[in-house]
Amino acid sequence: AVSGEIRALADVAPFLHTAPIVPVSAHTGAGIEALRRELTRALRVIPPRDDRGWFRLAIDRAFTVRGRGAVVTGTLRGGPLERGQAVRIEPGGMVARVRELQVHNRSVERVTDGGRTAVNLAGVEAEALRRGQVLATDPGAIAVTDRLLVALRSPAGPGRGERSWGEGETLRLHVATESADVIVSRAGRAPIALPGGETVALLRLDRPVAAAAGDRFALRRPSPSAT
Repeated sequence: AVSGEIRALADVAPFLHTAPIVPVSAHTGAGIEALRRELTRALRVIPPRDDRGWFRLAIDRAFTVRGRGAVVTGTLRGGPLERGQAVRIEPGGMVARVRELQVHNRSVERVTDGGRTAVNLAGVEAEALRRGQVLATDPGAIAVTDRLLVALRSPAGPGRGERSWGEGETLRLHVATESADVIVSRAGRAPIALPGGETVALLRLDRPVAAAAGDRFALRRPSPSAT
């Protein structure tokens, strides 16, 4: 019964149509080995990481370590990032220096593989940092903006129950680790259709976010709940 419910939810997104469902039990351990095998198989088919040659890390946690100062964690894109390197933090326009890097609780001099990373920063206080901000080494890697010109598509895909959105409707934007309320607008123009059933829209955000051209994102309608 649970597997059937999960399949019904997964079928909303085309890329999940063939995804395996692996029943497991946290109480008995049944199915854990099968889950490990499926995760290993999935890791082999993950698309190549962003290789545009510049580092970017979206903060998911920011805190203070006594005697070390500000620490942020997130998943690195691009790279590399090295100890002693200067980074810019946006939104905010702050500049800091990498005091220490850790991967899986082990200190390293350099991170290149795009994995989850902890960064100890000098020159900035943890109180000034928050989830959703982005670290970057190249000032041109990201832009801080409250307007985004985007291509939108329904997760159901063309002809699969695609939902429309109303001019001026307020939705919730999720990009990297950031979220913000947005108003969807076509600025009075007729919808522009793109290949694959996508349409062009302008998102007006309630506050600036740090993003890069080509970033993927999700839009959520709070009520009735829909993606």
